[in-house]
Amino acid sequence: MQKTRDGREVIVASRQVFKKEVASILEINRDITAQMLAEEALRQTERLAAMGRVAGIIAHEINNPLEAITNAFYLLKNHPSLDEEARYYAQLGETELARVGHITKQTLGFYRESQHPVNVPIAEILDDVLQLQSRQLVMSRITLDKKYYIDGQIRGFPVELRQVFLNLISNAIQAMPQGGDLRIRMGPQRNDADGRADLFISVCDTGTGIKPEHAKHLFEPFFTTKSTKGTGLGLWISKGIIQKYDGKIHFRSMNFKDRTMTSFRVILPGVSPAVKALEYTHHATGVETARTPLGHAKHVPSFG
Repeated sequence: MQKTRDGREVIVASRQVFKKEVASILEINRDITAQMLAEEALRQTERLAAMGRVAGIIAHEINNPLEAITNAFYLLKNHPSLDEEARYYAQLGETELARVGHITKQTLGFYRESQHPVNVPIAEILDDVLQLQSRQLVMSRITLDKKYYIDGQIRGFPVELRQVFLNLISNAIQAMPQGGDLRIRMGPQRNDADGRADLFISVCDTGTGIKPEHAKHLFEPFFTTKSTKGTGLGLWISKGIIQKYDGKIHFRSMNFKDRTMTSFRVILPGVSPAVKALEYTHHATGVETARTPLGHAKHVPSFG
């Protein structure tokens, strides 16, 4: 480890040769910081990929006994020997098993990528990611306000799009450790260049914000503001995925008198025709507003 003139710490590969004639040492140092960071990122990516494969295998294996248990509970709840209280508990067990089954299917969906582009409903992708983060939202006392103005189907690969929105949403949650507001918006956007219909998805938080000196490095590989908790690859990979779709990703961080708001906006081309506007709001109080046409929301119990 060495320090540069501007105070940065770098990793160098050092070669030293002793010169007998002049009784001195010739030293040549080569900066290998980027190489070491790349190797560490590769090792971490391989570990995460291995964890993903293991999670997929476990989810697949859980499905078989889960179906048998679900069938057993279905037969049990209708058994004539049960009284009303026992039948209630059997019904409760069946409901919880259905939730476990949904979680295993979600896990398989996150790691089972299709070989060819398919129609991807972005609304479902966002719902899946937010459901995985629901416990963290409650624990961090974050209010989620989500509105879909279009169902937003595009041709693509679900797993990599989940990766993009999981990264953006988890970053927003981590920026609000003391609570705040998370706002998700999705709708059509006209492309002024050629008049085509694009799709925008915005993720806004009222967290700590992004410092101006960090803004220009935000999408660079290995740049992170999370010290040892981040690899600095999330936004860089996300930008690469979006660019593969000929899309764009922008961000703004604004300071107001009493709060800071940071917004990431993803623009994807080739959206399908608009459908009825949808609205869905999740409150930190544990009550959700179901996805229904705007102006006709209904409240349902939250699963926490």
